[in-house]
Amino acid sequence: MSRVISVQGTGRCGTSVTAALLTDLGIAIDEDLVEAAPMNPKGFYEPRRVVELNEAMRNALGVVDAVAGEWQPDAEHRSAFLEAAAGIEEYVAEMRAAHELLVLKDPRFARLAWAWRPSLEQHFDEHLVVIVHRSAAGVVASYVRNGRSPEEAAMVWVLRTLGYERGSRDLARVWIRFEDLLSTPIPTFARVTDFLGMDRASNSIFDRVEPQMDHAADEDAAAIPEALLDLVTEVEELLAEGNPEPNGAALDAIFERLAREQGRSVQGANR
Repeated sequence: MSRVISVQGTGRCGTSVTAALLTDLGIAIDEDLVEAAPMNPKGFYEPRRVVELNEAMRNALGVVDAVAGEWQPDAEHRSAFLEAAAGIEEYVAEMRAAHELLVLKDPRFARLAWAWRPSLEQHFDEHLVVIVHRSAAGVVASYVRNGRSPEEAAMVWVLRTLGYERGSRDLARVWIRFEDLLSTPIPTFARVTDFLGMDRASNSIFDRVEPQMDHAADEDAAAIPEALLDLVTEVEELLAEGNPEPNGAALDAIFERLAREQGRSVQGANR
């Protein structure tokens, strides 16, 4: 049975090390990856073509990370968007021809996974999602350290969190927390291997957790901007147990409220 596993999160939340751990289990990833950078010195584990396709789609839509609502093309942007998205089918077919098990990772999936799903689900028997969730304060601190403003970083955390939860709700998925992966990596990642029905990793695989994430351990939690504190707290409380299914309607209400406030149309969930 062929399977594709998408690793999703806000960015700055442990998705890179999670993708790396999956490849250590023998799951394939495109060999052409985005290069490591000072903000992620051990590598992003993001296939270059995936990032390029997602960036092209975002540019065609004329949106930025802090724009709420569904990232769906309107009449004005539809032609440019379809042109930008045309490479998805070719890429997914190429990856499927080469691999029975594949991992994909890019934080932009939080807003654009819907564009990938038809091709992923056509070519692979199963599409599974591994979500890595990190507290807003930790993500904001990391983004601020790397040049974003606190206001932008907090809004990106909210919108990407709502996006990946909403976009994966009807797929088989497992949630892990960044903080647990850092403090207790073996039992935390065992939840992922159990979800995938794979043998639990030996202790040696977790040699990569400390060196990959040591920069994150030293980050002080950032203060959430006062204007966004109530919003961030509302989302965090709905996700506090790591099981948002009972709170889907409340999360959708926040998503739709933010879209209305920014004047963007809201379309159906689970795209």
